[in-house]
Amino acid sequence: MKLRKHKHSFESSKKSMPTTEFKVGGGWIDSHCHLNDLSNLDQNLEDAAQHQIESFVIPGTMPAQWKDAFTIRSPQVFCAAGTHPWYVTNPTQDIEALEQWLKNQPAVAVGEIGLDYYQGKTPRPEKLLQLEAFEGQLELAKHNELPVILHCVKAHNDMLQLLKKHGVHGGVVHAFSGSAELAQSYVALGLHIGVGPMILKSPKTLQAVSKIPVEKILLETDAPFMASQPLTEANPLLDLLRVAEALAEQKSITMDELQNQTKLNTQKLFGINSQLK
Repeated sequence: MKLRKHKHSFESSKKSMPTTEFKVGGGWIDSHCHLNDLSNLDQNLEDAAQHQIESFVIPGTMPAQWKDAFTIRSPQVFCAAGTHPWYVTNPTQDIEALEQWLKNQPAVAVGEIGLDYYQGKTPRPEKLLQLEAFEGQLELAKHNELPVILHCVKAHNDMLQLLKKHGVHGGVVHAFSGSAELAQSYVALGLHIGVGPMILKSPKTLQAVSKIPVEKILLETDAPFMASQPLTEANPLLDLLRVAEALAEQKSITMDELQNQTKLNTQKLFGINSQLK
């Protein structure tokens, strides 16, 4: 996802609530998409449903965004809560806000949380602030027996060390980009690998994730932030099918096999089995 400031309010999020009725069960699950950031949400969801993309998990990025995301919840839309490493300002406040939120809202995961040490034009929060926020949120996830949705850029050594230190109740490394050996290091800790539009741009990433057992893979779009085509020309939610086609071909399995297994993986990880048959 690209760095941008969230300026949503609870009132504005009400206007974005989807009106599309989804049938329960069947179809693909997008395990990581920012529906609250889609400008044409109803039409995007309707188009997705026509292509059997019928369920979604919205990650949290910051306390101000959680209200927007949770307002969109439905029998087919599930929400996580967490503070993304880009938006960490006061770890103590971020952790306290998450603790209170989890007491009152049925989140399916803690995330999107993690570490981002990339040094680009837009500076990231200081490393120590990121580490403090990440460790605190890992502890809350463990206390609440929730999986984690992880964001990691150029910080894999620290992340792996902290995951071993704190332990997790499962999770997914979102938008994975790295070697097969790195992916296997996360799988060895009981984590899943989030496979998204990156594989459409990087043959090396596609080759790496194809070596991971399908039982440890989730599919995602990170819509609208990693769209493979201009947002003015295409529905970013449909990238899930492009990702699936590329991965199924690389792994020499059918689309049905990939759909069934990744759906089951997502259901089990986020505890949504009882709602999606």
